Amino acid sequence: MSTSTQNIPQTVLVKQRSEGDFVARSSQVPDFSGQGATEAEALARLRDQLVEYFSTAKLVTIDVAVPKQENPWTAGAGLFHDDPNAPGILEELKRQREQDREASSE
Repeated sequence: MSTSTQNIPQTVLVKQRSEGDFVARSSQVPDFSGQGATEAEALARLRDQLVEYFSTAKLVTIDVAVPKQENPWTAGAGLFHDDPNAPGILEELKRQREQDREASSE
């Protein structure tokens, strides 16, 4: 019987302590940490703990219903679509941006 594996990427914070050793801690599973004389050793110890932990658990996905919120950016979308001055205003904004870019690159 073969055992299949699944990679579960983990974002890990590695910090060298004042004593000189290293501590690695997963941001997704903060209860676990690995310590070692080197960064590689700390990461290996954390990986071993996470493999053991995940081998006795399963990952599931759940949906969480939250109140729908209107996107604040869409409230003003199309507000000026009939404004005859809008094209001129957009051209002026474009010209100002280009001037700002040129001034900041000098």
